[in-house]
Amino acid sequence: MNSSVKLRKKNGVNILVLEHARANTLDDKLIRMLSEYLRQLEDTEPVLMTGNGDFFSAGLDLHYCERLDKTEFENFIENFQHLLLSLFNRAGFTTALLNGHAVAGGFLLAACADLVMMRPGTYAVGLNEARLGFSLPAVPLSILKHTYVSCFELISGRHEFYRPEQIAAFSPFEICVADLGTICKKIKNIAAGETWRKLKKIRQEAVYADLEKNKAEIMKRFYTEWWSEKAVSARGDITAGFVRRKQAAKAD
Repeated sequence: MNSSVKLRKKNGVNILVLEHARANTLDDKLIRMLSEYLRQLEDTEPVLMTGNGDFFSAGLDLHYCERLDKTEFENFIENFQHLLLSLFNRAGFTTALLNGHAVAGGFLLAACADLVMMRPGTYAVGLNEARLGFSLPAVPLSILKHTYVSCFELISGRHEFYRPEQIAAFSPFEICVADLGTICKKIKNIAAGETWRKLKKIRQEAVYADLEKNKAEIMKRFYTEWWSEKAVSARGDITAGFVRRKQAAKAD
């Protein structure tokens, strides 16, 4: 496998390190790579995902998405949702360790894990789809709704990103300063128990019942909003900002 994802093992925990360009943006290549690793790893073994540099993941690669026609984009989103479900459905305990920015689709990827830990810092965490003018696809929407029940509205309705200490104040996300070896020992201890398995089964049953009933309608709304004039304009502003910052960095 290539270097978009690196696999390590420590204290019995499989560690997947995202190393895809600078920001670990989710394009077809990274989604396929993560999906392949999750298929190949023993389903009952614990998995920890983390990023490199200043990013866990900056979300969907908008430059890549804007090159897709509607059919290609729908296929891409289905592959993304399949990745989220493959993480959410693992029999083994899953952990996301946020080392830096985890926003939009990157945040959704992390939120599918059984435990989310965050390194201290001033980086951005969360969603901003509400500000951009479109809703979430069905799978991440349902997983958020049935996993973060008491704080779902605070997570999904936010117009700006949080800082780690802000989201830790009202959600199960944990600030973590421990070294990787200590984290892996904690994961192994949790994974040996049964409480998390029972709670996960309840969440899974709720998510699949929700998807069976509502997925078609939610996806229709998502695609309609994604291609709306407001959303297209907002994404254009974001990608133009990326280009300006890249050009400025080269000039320096």
